[in-house]
Amino acid sequence: MFEKLILRRSESGIALTLGEIAEALLFYQSVHLVLDSRSIDSITKSLGMQEFLALVRRRRLSAVYVSDMLMAHSTNVGSIPHHGLVAGFLSGNANERPRTGRRALLELNLERSGYSRGDARKLAGQFIELIPIKAYTSDHFVAGGILNSAKADLNDEAYVTGAVRHLLQDQVGFEAFADNLRVGIVHLDDGSFVIRSSIDFVVGNVRRKQMDPALEDFTEGHIVVALLDANADVNIASHYGGDFYTSSTSSDIVRVRCSELLRRTGISASQLQQFRDIALADYPALREVINSKERSFSEFERLLDQSEKFRRSVHEMGPDANLVEEYFKESMRVGWMSSLPAKGIRFVLGLGISAVSPAVGAGCSAADAFLLDKLKGWRPNHFVDGKLKPFLDRDR
Repeated sequence: MFEKLILRRSESGIALTLGEIAEALLFYQSVHLVLDSRSIDSITKSLGMQEFLALVRRRRLSAVYVSDMLMAHSTNVGSIPHHGLVAGFLSGNANERPRTGRRALLELNLERSGYSRGDARKLAGQFIELIPIKAYTSDHFVAGGILNSAKADLNDEAYVTGAVRHLLQDQVGFEAFADNLRVGIVHLDDGSFVIRSSIDFVVGNVRRKQMDPALEDFTEGHIVVALLDANADVNIASHYGGDFYTSSTSSDIVRVRCSELLRRTGISASQLQQFRDIALADYPALREVINSKERSFSEFERLLDQSEKFRRSVHEMGPDANLVEEYFKESMRVGWMSSLPAKGIRFVLGLGISAVSPAVGAGCSAADAFLLDKLKGWRPNHFVDGKLKPFLDRDR
């Protein structure tokens, strides 16, 4: 359980946050990030690229950087929107010659996040030595690329209808259109397509503004992007294996396509939430104290260094074990020497070994910690109560 996690998007749909990365590192044995331009900007502003690359060097986590962006291209022909699936990238700032090449585009991304051109060049060089750069349009994640795979999805009317239904249920003002929904895709000779549906976008957006005037209009373009992102998630999850973390909206759509693909991830996420609700009921979430900067990431790394036994105990649970149940079972377990104080155990151990061999007894201190853990009985609540809760305590 909790062996490997792939992170692509924040649960809210925006770029990954530092707090979400920290939570993943605390529970999972292996954490792999799928970075894009938004993630680079978020990490740069919350942690700094030098510090992030240091995490990769120390093998705290691994990553891949995807240089292109998945987008929908929509144009109105008369009153009917025509859509296309495209992948693109920013090639330069205003009034400058367009840049080409993956390294040059990475440098541009870093400059747009606040680094000088010289610093961006140095950081890009360090970045590509540690993190491979791939593209959605390549064969890396799926043969033929993400765009072709997503276009093939559009031929499955049942899937498209189910995916759009889930999307509407989460959209303010559009919930009613999820009932008795009808959706069809008409492919055109120029490679674009038209969406035919029972959704009245004018009525839906009027309701949307009445409920919250700050919300932007919801359009067919949002549907196309959601379908494209969900396809990318399916293929990335299939490519890497392990649990997969992305936006809640995309997860809902992926489940329509592959009900079993995110089943294990859903179990893990549910168990982690139960653990927070029960074992850490009076404490804020780890991501909150990191994202609010109440605790720095360097402080979190010190906590992470002390979490090895806890993380190993979680990892060694069976694939169908219940995290909360196993945690409390282990926490209540009593070792046969647990009533002795640490000094007393060391004295007994040293005396016993010395009786056999004085030379060995004098040199056994290096094994004390390991033997104490086994005999006195280390339990996961030792870390939670002694380290994690003080870290999360806002009043400390």
